[in-house]
Amino acid sequence: MIGLILDHNGVVCLGNNFYKERSSRIAKIFGIEWNEELMQFWKKIYVDASLGKLSLKEYYDELSSALNVTLKGDEDDLFVGMEKIIPEIADVLRIVRRNHDVKIILLSNYVEEWVVKFLDNRDIRKYFHTVVVSSAIGIRKPNPESFLITAKKAGVDIEDCIYVGDSVCDLEVCKKLGIRPVFIPGEETDGNGFETIGSVRDIVKLF
Repeated sequence: MIGLILDHNGVVCLGNNFYKERSSRIAKIFGIEWNEELMQFWKKIYVDASLGKLSLKEYYDELSSALNVTLKGDEDDLFVGMEKIIPEIADVLRIVRRNHDVKIILLSNYVEEWVVKFLDNRDIRKYFHTVVVSSAIGIRKPNPESFLITAKKAGVDIEDCIYVGDSVCDLEVCKKLGIRPVFIPGEETDGNGFETIGSVRDIVKLF
């Protein structure tokens, strides 16, 4: 069986300028001014949370303390609520599941609670056979182990997998592992010679 592994950012949700966009959300939620320093500070705390080194409570406590803001309790819902789904992805996932013998897998460098909440809010979690998030496994892409763990969790052979993502370094690792790498423009716009699709609508053409 084929394993279709999709990146979250850039394939399921819009993700250009990842660190700037996400840190801008934090600034908006906390009612403070965004700047480059804030982005770099947020990036460090976020990466720790995305590796499972910080719980969500610890993550927000650190932000609250450093930025001198009082938490209201709705910060997480507001943050995830600002995540924008790629409009065509639900139809694409539905078509692939209906017409092909494929396990659809989500592999994300993110915080598991955010991914699950986003998928549930958008009613698309039902299309994924397996969801693997870096905060739950303690490893971020492009570490090869993240792909090996994902294939094992999904019950598919690594060489029977297709990976669709917008990061060339991820695709390079996939190629070495025997995964078919497919580039989609997003955070990065140049596929550097990798098989490329123009948008998520073209995922249905991969089979």
